[in-house]
Amino acid sequence: MSLIKCPACNKDVSSEAPACPACGQPIKSSIEKASGGAVNPRDPVHFIGIVLVVIFVIVVIAYIVSR
Repeated sequence: MSLIKCPACNKDVSSEAPACPACGQPIKSSIEKASGGAVNPRDPVHFIGIVLVVIFVIVVIAYIVSR
C-alpha cells in the first residue's frame, strides 16, 4: 500500500482505496488506466512473441553454422 495523488483533486489517497475520500473519484480504475494495465507474462500474445523470437534466433544460428 502506498500513497498516490488523486487524479481529480490531487490529494493523497491510499493506492488500495476504491475511491478518493475527498472527491469520490474512483482510484483503482484510474491506476489501471494510467498504467495501461499490467503486463501478464502468461498472456498468449506475449508467449507467442517470445516463441517466435526464439525460433528466429535458432534459424539464424543454424544458417550461420551451415555456411
